[in-house]
Amino acid sequence: RYKGTMHEERLAIVKKEIRSVIITYPKGVSLNGFLKAYHQLVGIRLPSREFGFTSDVDFLYSLTDIVKIQTDRNGDILLNCIVDESTEHIQKLVGKQRVVKTKTKNGSGRDSLPKAFNHSSKIKPFVSASLRKNLFEVLKDFPDGINYNSLQLAYQRKFKRPLNLEFLSESRYDRLRKLEMAVSELHVKVVDETERLFYYPLTRNTKRHEGNNKISSDTLSTQDSQSQKIQLNVENFETADIPIIPRVIKEDFEKVLKLYPDGVLARHFPFLYEKTTGEIFDLADLGYNNFLELADALPDVFICIKPYESPNEWMIFHPCFSESAEKFKKLNETLQLSDERFGNSNEGHNQAIPSDIVLPTQPYHPAEFPSDINLSLYIPVFISVAINPGCFWFKLHIEEVICRFRELEEEMQSFYHNEKSDIYQMSMKDIKIGSTCVAMHENHWYRTTITSSPNADSVNVYVVDYGGWEKVPCSRLRYLKNSFISLPGQAFKAQLASIKPLNNAKVWSKRATNRFLQLCIKSCIMAKVELEFDDSLSVLLCDTSGDDDIDINAILLDENLAESYSADNSNLIDKSPVEVFETYNGENNSAENSASVNYCADSQRFRMNGEGQDKKNSSSLVERAYLGDDYWTHIIIISDMVYMTATDLCHLFWHDKSAEVLKSRLQCKDVEIPTTTVLRDEQNELFLKCEKNGVHGFSPLQQSVELYPLSVVMKVLNSLGHPSVEVRETIQTALQNPNNMKNLLRESANSCHVPVDGASSEGEIYKCCLYDLKAMQEAIKFKRLMLQEKYKKFPQTEIKTELNKVEALSGTIQERIRDINSICLSYSKYE
Repeated sequence: RYKGTMHEERLAIVKKEIRSVIITYPKGVSLNGFLKAYHQLVGIRLPSREFGFTSDVDFLYSLTDIVKIQTDRNGDILLNCIVDESTEHIQKLVGKQRVVKTKTKNGSGRDSLPKAFNHSSKIKPFVSASLRKNLFEVLKDFPDGINYNSLQLAYQRKFKRPLNLEFLSESRYDRLRKLEMAVSELHVKVVDETERLFYYPLTRNTKRHEGNNKISSDTLSTQDSQSQKIQLNVENFETADIPIIPRVIKEDFEKVLKLYPDGVLARHFPFLYEKTTGEIFDLADLGYNNFLELADALPDVFICIKPYESPNEWMIFHPCFSESAEKFKKLNETLQLSDERFGNSNEGHNQAIPSDIVLPTQPYHPAEFPSDINLSLYIPVFISVAINPGCFWFKLHIEEVICRFRELEEEMQSFYHNEKSDIYQMSMKDIKIGSTCVAMHENHWYRTTITSSPNADSVNVYVVDYGGWEKVPCSRLRYLKNSFISLPGQAFKAQLASIKPLNNAKVWSKRATNRFLQLCIKSCIMAKVELEFDDSLSVLLCDTSGDDDIDINAILLDENLAESYSADNSNLIDKSPVEVFETYNGENNSAENSASVNYCADSQRFRMNGEGQDKKNSSSLVERAYLGDDYWTHIIIISDMVYMTATDLCHLFWHDKSAEVLKSRLQCKDVEIPTTTVLRDEQNELFLKCEKNGVHGFSPLQQSVELYPLSVVMKVLNSLGHPSVEVRETIQTALQNPNNMKNLLRESANSCHVPVDGASSEGEIYKCCLYDLKAMQEAIKFKRLMLQEKYKKFPQTEIKTELNKVEALSGTIQERIRDINSICLSYSKYE
C-alpha cells in the first residue's frame, strides 16, 4: 500500500536500528519499552510518519520480516525479533547471556512475566494519602491479594468511580510495581503466573524499604499443585478503619514532640525526627505535599501555631503540651495587639535583603593586641564581663583603642536606631548557629554571633566586643553592615593565672566569686598575660589605683579562697560558663570610667497579692511621676501598693543602663533589697498598660518583670549615693500619706517639665551618684600618677596644666563625695 512512497535505503537503515533494539530482549519487549529504547539508541522517535504511517503500531505491523507482534489477553502488545541468517549469531549470544533471576517464595527462581514488564525505574512515584487510604480499604477485603484488573473492578464497586493509575506508568504491567515502590504497606507477589497486590500493615518489625520483595513473613502453601497462594501474617490487620498514617509512625511523631514541651519549628522537625528515630522523614513517602497537610490529618498528634513575627514559619506542639501552646498563642495575640496599637507591622520582614551586608557565614576578626604592646609587661585594661575568677572578659584601656571603638559604636547606634535600618532585619533562614549579626539589648545594638537557639522566637548570642552571652528575640536581630566588620572584636576572654577553686572543685565558690568581683570592679586595672590558650588568656591582675598595689591573684590565695596550681595546666579554664551577659561599657557611663562587672544576685521574690486574693482581677494604675531635679519615673500602683520597675529605678542613676547593673552594684555593696516579680499570666492588663505608657522593663516579649516597692527605694538611693535631696523628699512625702501620692501624680500631669530619663546632664559631676564619684576618684588617682611620672620625665607646661586640672577635678569630686555622704546619712532614718 505504501511501497511506492518508501525510500528503500532509508527503510533498510531503520530496519537495522529496530532489529538492534528488539534483539536485546530475548523474551520480548513492550511497545512503550521499545519506543523508549529506540529513542535512547538513535536519538529520535521512531520515524513512522516519514514512511507514510499515521501510527507506530501500523508501521511495525508492516515490518513482518523483522518484527513478530503478539497480543496478550489484556490487549497489550509484545514485540519479538525475527531472526535471519545475518542476525542468528547475535540472537545466540544474547540467549547465552546470564540472566540474574529474582528468587521468589515458590523457589522457582523466575517470574512468569517478561523481564521487560518488571519495574525498572528507581524514581519513587507520589501517591497521595487519600488514594492510599482508598486502596487500603479495598485490599483489606482481599487477604490473598488481587490482580490489576480485579483491583480496578473492586475499586469501581466500592467508591463508584474508576481507579486512575495512569500517572504511575504508561504500561499497566508497571503500575502495581510502582505502587509497591511508592507505598510501604503494599507488596507485589507472583501467584499462578499473575502479579497480585497485597496490603500488609506496617509494624515495628517490618522494614519500610526492602526492595521488591518486602514481606519477609510470606509463606507459600502447596495445598493445590496447580496453584500457589501467598499466606500473609496479618495478626494486626485492621478490619475496621484503616489509618492513613501507620500507627508506628504516629508513635514516632509523638515520641519526637514529647521531647520538646516548648514546641519546635516545623522546619526543624525532619532533622529532629531523624535524630530521634534513625528514620528519614519523607513527606512524599507518607503521601503529603507539605507539612500542614500532614498536621491537619493528625490533629491528635500536632498542634500548629503560626508565630506572629515569623509569618512563614509554624510552631508545632504535642497536645499533651496544650498549655504551652496556649501561652504561645496568647503571646502572638499580645504582639499583634501591640503592633496594632503602636502602628507597627511586619511589612518590612519580606523586603529584599540589602546588598551591603556581611554574609552571616563570615566571622569577625578575633580580638588582637596592638603591635606596639609588650605583653611581657603590665597593660591597662578594664573588666567588661565577669562570671568568676576562671571566666571573665577584659578590654584594653588604651586611648587609641577606646577612640576607634567609640567611633564604631556611635555609627552603629545612629544607623540601627534609624527606621531605615528595618530592611536589615535578619531573615529566619539566616538565623543559624554561628551566624554573624547585630543584636539589640536594652535599646543598645551590639555586634554578636549566634551560639544557640533555645526556642523558636529567641537565640543566645555571644557579644564580640564585650564578651559574655545574652538571650535576645529573633525580631531584634539585624544583618551586619559591611562597614562595621573591619574592626576586630574588642573583648579578650581570660582566667586568673596559676589559681584554681579550693579542694579541686569544679566550680568557684560564691565567696570567691564575690571577692573577685569586688577586687576587679575598679575602672582600670593592670593585666599581664602569662599564658595564651586557643580561646583564652591566663593573666595576672593588679590594682594600682591606690597607695599600695593589690595583686588580685595573690589576694584570693591569701584569703584562702583559691589554691595554686601548675602554670602549664590548661584544663582549669571554664570551658562552658553559665550563659549570662551584661554589657557594662566602662568608658560610656556617666562617670566615663565606672566599674564593669557582670553579676546578678538572686533577689528575694514575693508574690504580689496575699494568699487567696484574685491576682488576675486586682486593680492597677500606671502613671508617670516627676520627682524633681529633672528626674522622672513611672509609678505603678497595684492593690494600693506602690512600685517602681527595676529599670526605672536604675535610670535614676544611669539612664543608659539595665536593671542588672543596679542589682550587681547593690550586690557589691552587700545590700539586699526585697523585690516583687509580676507575671504576665496573672497581670496581663497591667502589662498592656505599662507597654502602652512606655514603662521601662515592659515589652511584648517579657513574661515577667521585677518591681521594687517604693518603701525600699530610699534604701537604694542611700546605698548607691544618689545626689538629689529633692528626689528623696518627694518619695518620703508620698510614702507618708496615700493622698500625697495622688497629689504627686496630679502635679506631674500638670507639670511643665519635659520628661527626661534619669539625669538630664549626666556628664556633670553634680548629677553623678556616690558610686560613680568613687569610681571616678580611683580613675583620677591613676591618671594623676601617670601625669606625675610623665612630668618628671618631660617637665612641660602642657603636662603641668593638665595635672593642675586633674588636681582641681579631684578636689571637686572629694567635695561632692562629702556632700552626698552627708545627704545619705541624713535620710538613712527613712530607710
